[in-house]
Amino acid sequence: MNSQVLPQKIIGWDTSSLNGVIVAGEWTDQSFRVIETIRPSLQRSSHSERLLWAIDSVLKSCAWKIEDVDGIAVGVGPGSFTGIRIGLVTAKTLAQVLGKPIYPISSLALSARPAARTLHKTGHSIPVLATSNAAKGEHYFLIGKNAESILNCIHPQTHDFTGLWSPDGVEGVGTVHEVAKAFEQSAEHAVEVAVLDGDLKKLLPEAILSRQIPQDLKFEALGQDLMEMAWQLFRRGLFCRFDSVHPRYLRDSDAEVRLKKGIIARAPLSPS
Repeated sequence: MNSQVLPQKIIGWDTSSLNGVIVAGEWTDQSFRVIETIRPSLQRSSHSERLLWAIDSVLKSCAWKIEDVDGIAVGVGPGSFTGIRIGLVTAKTLAQVLGKPIYPISSLALSARPAARTLHKTGHSIPVLATSNAAKGEHYFLIGKNAESILNCIHPQTHDFTGLWSPDGVEGVGTVHEVAKAFEQSAEHAVEVAVLDGDLKKLLPEAILSRQIPQDLKFEALGQDLMEMAWQLFRRGLFCRFDSVHPRYLRDSDAEVRLKKGIIARAPLSPS
C-alpha cells in the first residue's frame, strides 16, 4: 500500500510596502492551496507589532501552532528598508528557532504578478515595466520583455542562492530618466507596452506613454501569488537557511551613505 504524503504547512509574508500581505497554505510536489490571507496596513511606527499580530491571526484561523509550520516564505525587497528588515528578521528568527527553510521571493516581482498574469492570459506579448517609489527621486524597477518574463521572476541568483529568474528580467533602481532609458532598450520596437505604476506614468517620456495599453492592471502583492512563487522554489528544491537569506535593498541605506562619506563614524569593535 502506498503511503500518502502529507502536505506541508507554509506561512509567508511580504512587508516591503505599507500594504502588507500574510498568507498561510499547504503544498505538495503537485499542487498548492491557500487557506488564509490577511492584508494588514503596516504603518512605519507599528510594522513589527502588526506583522506579529497578523501572523498570530493567520495561525489561529488555520488552527495551527507555529511549531506546525514546515517552511516560511518571505518577500526580501526591494521596497521599504524598515518593512523589509522587520519582515526578514521575523522570518529568519522563526526559521532558526524552528529549524525550517526560508523561501525568498522578489517583492517587486510579487506585486507585478497579477498584472503579468492578466496580460499573459489575454495574449498581450508586450514589454512590461513595473516600478515602485524608492524615495529621493528614484524608483525600483523590474523590466520584462513580456508578461511571461515577469511570471518567471521569483528571486535572482546571488552568491549563495541559485535563484529562479527569467534571463529577460532586469531589476534595479534609478531616476525616472534612468528607468526610462533602461525600459526603452527593451521596448524600442514594441507597438504597445505595459507600465505598472500610476505615479511614474505621469513622468515617463511621451515616447513610452503613447504606447501604453489602456487596460487597467492590478499592481499589488497577493497572498495567492506569494504562495505560488514560493511553491515554484519548493518544487525545484530551492530554499535558504536562516543565515543565508539577504534583503534586496538595491542601494545603500542612509546610514551606509553617511558612513561612506565619513559623516558618521563606524562603531568600535568589542574587545575579544
